[in-house]
Amino acid sequence: MTQTVTVIPGDGIGPEVTEATLKILKAAGADFEYDMQLAGMSALESVKSPLPDATVVPGGRYDDIDLVLIRENTEGLYGTGSMSWSWRTCLAISSAT
Repeated sequence: MTQTVTVIPGDGIGPEVTEATLKILKAAGADFEYDMQLAGMSALESVKSPLPDATVVPGGRYDDIDLVLIRENTEGLYGTGSMSWSWRTCLAISSAT
């Protein structure tokens, strides 16, 4: 059964890494249908919003959501900042000034 996965490449190295990841998944035989969404500068240029509603409201596209993962990395985050987690949520918070 094909699963639908929302993919948000983002900015910077994101599109390049996303493209490579999708190639690997295809080569591995993953049975996914991709729902490509915009965020960041590509979204701002295209739809005049860095985080369009269509991107942040996946529940509007799916009856049931199994997993939501949003990743943003800041240099040095893994060594500093605060971390907290529960069985459903993990937060790593860093402040850069």
